[in-house]
Amino acid sequence: MSRNLSLFEYDRRATQWAAVLDQRDWTYLVLPIGRDDSWLSHVAGRPLHIEAHCGVVLVRRGLAPALLVEPEARWPEDTGWLTVERVADLATTLRQFSDGRKAGIVGRFGSELALAAIQKSGVRTEDATQDLLATRELKGDEELHACEHAAWIIDRCFERLLHRVKPGDTAAHIAAAVHADALDIGASACEVLMFRWVTSASGARLAVDLPGDEVVHVGGTLLCSIRVAAASGHSALMARPVVFGMPNEPIERAARGAGSALAAIVRHARPGVAIGSLESIATVAAESEGATLLSARIHGIGLDTCEAPTGAGALIQQGHILVVECACSADTMAASLQACTLIVEHEAARRLDSMALGLFAPELHRPA
Repeated sequence: MSRNLSLFEYDRRATQWAAVLDQRDWTYLVLPIGRDDSWLSHVAGRPLHIEAHCGVVLVRRGLAPALLVEPEARWPEDTGWLTVERVADLATTLRQFSDGRKAGIVGRFGSELALAAIQKSGVRTEDATQDLLATRELKGDEELHACEHAAWIIDRCFERLLHRVKPGDTAAHIAAAVHADALDIGASACEVLMFRWVTSASGARLAVDLPGDEVVHVGGTLLCSIRVAAASGHSALMARPVVFGMPNEPIERAARGAGSALAAIVRHARPGVAIGSLESIATVAAESEGATLLSARIHGIGLDTCEAPTGAGALIQQGHILVVECACSADTMAASLQACTLIVEHEAARRLDSMALGLFAPELHRPA
């Protein structure tokens, strides 16, 4: 799945970006715009139609942005922006607007011409990527609705999985079916990962396993993670264990532990709580089911997989959209992974998906 950050709306972000300029004492921000790496989707309330690597936008303090584009780009008319239609003129424009202070430069640049022009201008730059990512921590209503829609698509994918998959299918076949279902339901992109329990002399761990030719047998367990991007590009993620036939006791215990750990985090996640404090809560919940917590990862999601907030010391705030991933083992014999996407509201967190926590057995859901 592409990791571009293509769906900022300038009108809504301009105030936040102006604050970044003031805080860092930069002359302007240089944002790349292009098909694979763009920080804008709408200008003056109208969508951008990005056909190629196009150039840059200069975000200026108290002034209209400067738009510097290559000829093949198509933009809304009458934006009121200063427009330079040739990126070849970018170096001159950068020098013209510079007042001797540094400029913040963001992300990768798909246009080599634009990057060369920035270097040629002689303007001193600093990396502003993390500064602008921090402005993405709190999601607006439109972003929330888009993430909710992505979670709804994942719900439907798991429902179809339960009715379609059978022992003898390969992991690659299952992943392809989930991917096709997601696009059919309305996703713009879908990423399916499988996880397997690896034992060695140094210990045991859960490892990412790209879906391949391995066959799912009766009694086997599939640890499946699905991330979907809605049409707007906003994402949600969910992971569940799927068992074929009756699970053995360690598998069932590991699944209960992961589900209990995840549920405990959901109950305690609220504004003002430090992310790091939730791991001990998850550990106790897993142990109450006779399982061992392997990991409890909590991070932001939106346009990218791991947006802010991240890190044990980060405080949860209202408006955060978080992914919680809990992995547990049982006596080094089995492991389970469960994950969901949350929205943090005024006093509590709410799961965006509606699927129950725990093991899924497809044959129990298949019509007679």
